[in-house]
Amino acid sequence: MANLRKRIEALHEMFISEKLYIDDMILWESEFRKCILNFSFLSPKVKYEICDTVFINMHEIRLKHEEIFNEMKKRNLEVRKEMDPYFYVQDENAFCIDKSKYDDPSILKLEYATIFYKYMEFINFYERYFSRLPKAEYELERVCHYSPEFKQGLHNFLAQNKIEYLGVRNFLYRPSTKLSRLPLLLKAIFKNEGNDEFKAQYELLIDKLKQVTLKVDNLFKFYSGQFKIYRLSQSLQYVDGLQNPLALGLFQKKRALLKEGEFLIKSEIWASPIISKIYFFDHCILFCESSKGQFSTQKILLDPLFLERLLFFDINVGFNKLEGDEDKYFPLFLLETSENNLITILFEDFDVRKIYISILSDALLSIKKNYCTNLKLTKININLQNILSACQTSKFIFAEMSESMSDLESTSEQNENETDVDVITNEKLFKLKEFRCAVKEYTKKIEKHFLSSEPLFKSFTTFRSQNKILEEGSDDSDEGAIEQTSWIKKLCYGQETFSHVLNENLEDHTDDFEYIKNQEDMLIASTKNGIFKILGNDKKMIYQGITKKVLYDSQYEILMFQSGSTLCICNFNNTMNSIKPFSIKKILEIFFMEQTLEDHL
Repeated sequence: MANLRKRIEALHEMFISEKLYIDDMILWESEFRKCILNFSFLSPKVKYEICDTVFINMHEIRLKHEEIFNEMKKRNLEVRKEMDPYFYVQDENAFCIDKSKYDDPSILKLEYATIFYKYMEFINFYERYFSRLPKAEYELERVCHYSPEFKQGLHNFLAQNKIEYLGVRNFLYRPSTKLSRLPLLLKAIFKNEGNDEFKAQYELLIDKLKQVTLKVDNLFKFYSGQFKIYRLSQSLQYVDGLQNPLALGLFQKKRALLKEGEFLIKSEIWASPIISKIYFFDHCILFCESSKGQFSTQKILLDPLFLERLLFFDINVGFNKLEGDEDKYFPLFLLETSENNLITILFEDFDVRKIYISILSDALLSIKKNYCTNLKLTKININLQNILSACQTSKFIFAEMSESMSDLESTSEQNENETDVDVITNEKLFKLKEFRCAVKEYTKKIEKHFLSSEPLFKSFTTFRSQNKILEEGSDDSDEGAIEQTSWIKKLCYGQETFSHVLNENLEDHTDDFEYIKNQEDMLIASTKNGIFKILGNDKKMIYQGITKKVLYDSQYEILMFQSGSTLCICNFNNTMNSIKPFSIKKILEIFFMEQTLEDHL
């Protein structure tokens, strides 16, 4: 008997919940819409744009739930008429069933599961609503920010209906609370249902709604994250004098903002630490001005740190000194390896720093899963002066080695007082050799910059180079491995000159093993004097002129290089001793960072 009493109570709660939900929807979607349309300070066009953005498809959700509620009233009335043929309906929105007669055979026939199955398409309306909810919330806040009259009108509406304590978010997220509460209400009925057939229907419906709720939650999280990144991208600007040559790539579909916060940061370009708003993405870190408001412009203060070029440490291995009150902070050192820039984030709480280290570690591990692991460094044995960059043709191995890592290890002598680098390196993230090389390059930079002043950095001068092949211009020559397809075509797709080069007939050398071996063993080196072909101990200049970068696709026998501000392309193979290049772009700044001088015009 107790279960039957709980059953009718659960059915009653389900009914009342549906009624209150519809009342809230009418108040917000219908009544507030009328309020907006009556605002005299807005043009008709703006009024309807606000309504379409803020209310989304809430009217469709409301109409579908009104159909469900009408069906529930109809079934309640049928049960009551069966119990009392002379019953007179006074309030059509009332439950109308006497709960004290919970054991009546007619009441035992009452169930709501089939109603929701009948109108299950209402779920599609929720998916659309939650995919647009982040924008709706933002636009409503934006209108209130820029229009004091609208903000006052909204406040007056809430006050007149005595719901100002609930606030706007209660109504914007009302569909969310309804959808998440629906399985709980059905579960209360299911637990006390005695009819096995009804019980099976409730169980299936609960599982279905749980799956839908999870899907809608994930949908909202995705669109919320994407819209937040979009809003941020619209507000970002570089400070005067700072221009990043790399695209930030914030509009990629799978881009994620992992964490954000305001912290004290130190950099070589500032005399003292400053407060910065830091955004940790899954591919880079942005350092911006401290936030001045949701709708204000944010200035990017430093070059973005891309995670592929980042080493980070939570122990001070001698990078810099923490002065004055800085000793009370917990530092996190970020070393950008391509330009050897160091940024220090000062955390007030040890556990907060631990959270950010975990986030960075996971992001780096995710990136490094896509790394090509079979690359290796090779020393060029031929003495060529002023080499800027070189690549092995098919394997695409760059010869940017002033010395091998084993030489670097053997020539390094650490002082006893220095921090053991083995302790601070995470084997999953950074190799010991990678760390030592980065510290060596950074130390060289600092030594050069502070040569005549008191050292601010601990000495790592024991890392010394015995042989130096490349000039400083080869900093960017460690590009990733390129697929054995027409990767050069991907760089210049649509260029008529490239199409002309590619369409030239290539000879079939499938059975010529010597030719194939020579193609794979050949090295192409760009120097200040020109481009050299290196095959075994033989070297020949195939192009005379200053070149900064050279790439070669051995499969399609296409050579691409930068000469001055011109990007050139041509056919070439190991049997040729000269080239006839075509110009693709004549105004070029940094082609391999996807920026040309034309972009600034």
